[in-house]
Amino acid sequence: MSIQSFHGWPTKMPVGHIAYVNGRYLPLARAGVHIEDRALQFADGIYEVVGVLDGLVLDEEHHLD
Repeated sequence: MSIQSFHGWPTKMPVGHIAYVNGRYLPLARAGVHIEDRALQFADGIYEVVGVLDGLVLDEEHHLD
């Protein structure tokens, strides 16, 4: 069963059943986080929201800077 198309997007699996881990799409059951992962131990993380209008990212240069 292939879960990636030639573009790297998952195919043949519902989105709710896959995870993106370290640059790869995996079945949710195989996804995991190492116990020494800093984000897990110290709640480190980044969250960013970008606006999209007519298929274009608003203020793209500020988000990629």
